[in-house]
Amino acid sequence: MMHEDQVVFFFHLLGIDSNGHGFKPYSEEYLGNIRYVDRGVQHLVEQFESYYGNDGKTSYVFTSDHGMNDRGAHGDGHPDNTRTPLIVWGAGVAKTAPVPGGQTAAGHDAFSNSWNLGQYERKDVNQADIAPLMASLIGINFPLNSVGTLPIKYLNASGEFCARAAQTNALQVLEQYQVKHDQKQQTELFFKPYAPMHQATDRPEQILARIRQLIDMRRYEQAEHECSQLIKMCLEGLRYFQRYDWLLLRSIVSMGYLGWILYSLLFIFKSYVLPVPANHGSRSNAYRIDDSGLVAVVGFLVFATFSLIFYKQHSPGMYYAYVAFPTYFWADIVQQLPLIQQICSSYLRMAVRWRPIAFAAMYVLILEALVYAYFDRRVYSVAFGLLAAAWPLS
Repeated sequence: MMHEDQVVFFFHLLGIDSNGHGFKPYSEEYLGNIRYVDRGVQHLVEQFESYYGNDGKTSYVFTSDHGMNDRGAHGDGHPDNTRTPLIVWGAGVAKTAPVPGGQTAAGHDAFSNSWNLGQYERKDVNQADIAPLMASLIGINFPLNSVGTLPIKYLNASGEFCARAAQTNALQVLEQYQVKHDQKQQTELFFKPYAPMHQATDRPEQILARIRQLIDMRRYEQAEHECSQLIKMCLEGLRYFQRYDWLLLRSIVSMGYLGWILYSLLFIFKSYVLPVPANHGSRSNAYRIDDSGLVAVVGFLVFATFSLIFYKQHSPGMYYAYVAFPTYFWADIVQQLPLIQQICSSYLRMAVRWRPIAFAAMYVLILEALVYAYFDRRVYSVAFGLLAAAWPLS
């Protein structure tokens, strides 16, 4: 098996990830592990080349699944977490020639200026593009659900091979779009297609016809460009269908959160702030409208209507839960309209009306600061500094 074609060896170098999480990225343990891995990769390549007699038929792809921030964590979307290395060499890989005259090659910015590699072009790709690159290097079909775009610049191949590989890539991504389009069309009650794919000109079949014609005419670079444009349009269409229900879901979830907040506030006012009216024996039945049963029926009908739509559209089970919570909360809130009127009347009778508004604004500001602190930890530094300054005055 070791001497068969199209063999893939996968090495997961977990030590760097573990040391980064455990000791942070600027620690001696982390930097020492990088040096250890560098030596290990060098030894590994030497062993492979020796075993296969330096036949020049092995390709090497070195990359990472994520980066890391200063705290040894990742996941917040910062470029330090999403930028990863990609180093490719060996069989089928185009060598990068330095630009003459000490000029800076294409692709560099402030991030890479300190690498002292400015004479070599920096060829950035999306992480998903690595899958079709590996498939092309070993000569197998692109992964079925890959959304990567083949990075042609990495290939050392003929113009015809690159053009036909790009054509195959375009067909594969287009098929994914078509499957997603058909699924949505079959299940959506009011289907709205992705408009750019249904224009009078530049429809997918027209672009594919141009690509075939350009390849037959040996205008390979133009064919590659057409393939790139078609892939880009298909990927945008896939994102369109992935976000197809976003407006509905976000509206429902937002109404659920707002209903939960208002429901909780009303509970606090009824249980701990306002007195029980004289004509009611208990707090649970106080401050409710007389037609509570009718409101409950209307709430149930709203939930049943959404459930019927979700069933027709083969929506996930979680969608039913999404609509159940806001329906329950807002039906109960409507039943407590007298309580809301009583709260407003009590506020208007207050001598100093700005205090509740100021308290609510401060509460919202603190919550927003806590959310923003997930993305910028300096917020905590400012907060602790203010607390330290105000502490002697308290």
